[in-house]
Amino acid sequence: MDIFAQALEAQSENMGSDLNQEELIQSKLRKKNDVTYTIEPIEGRAAIQRNFVKLPERAPNYSNRHVTLNERFSIIERGYYLKPTELRQGSRPPRVVLVPTSTTSPEDIMAASLAKMEKRQQDAERKLAKSQETSPCASPPRSIDSVSP
Repeated sequence: MDIFAQALEAQSENMGSDLNQEELIQSKLRKKNDVTYTIEPIEGRAAIQRNFVKLPERAPNYSNRHVTLNERFSIIERGYYLKPTELRQGSRPPRVVLVPTSTTSPEDIMAASLAKMEKRQQDAERKLAKSQETSPCASPPRSIDSVSP
């Protein structure tokens, strides 16, 4: 359910309130993105900032919504940066609980990993020994006497 549908639903629940539909939608949006920005100048960029004097006045356009990377980079290119003034207040950090999914003991895991390592080592030794053996398909070296003129 999107924000506008939630706002309309909340309005139907609050028929007695004096909020109109637009204020209700704005309040829902503020709850989702409670970040307001100010546009601050970057030191040493005065030459560029002269061309964009009115940019700091446009800070409300970037508040209470998702600001894209292109918008952020265009502000930086003009010699300014977005500084958040109100950060969203989290109630508390989420609680993380680790539940073991394996019922095997650590000793069993170590024994299994050692067995795998030994098997890999034996396979590598077997492949090395096999590659050093002469293959039966190879022909024996010819002697000069066996060559006919």
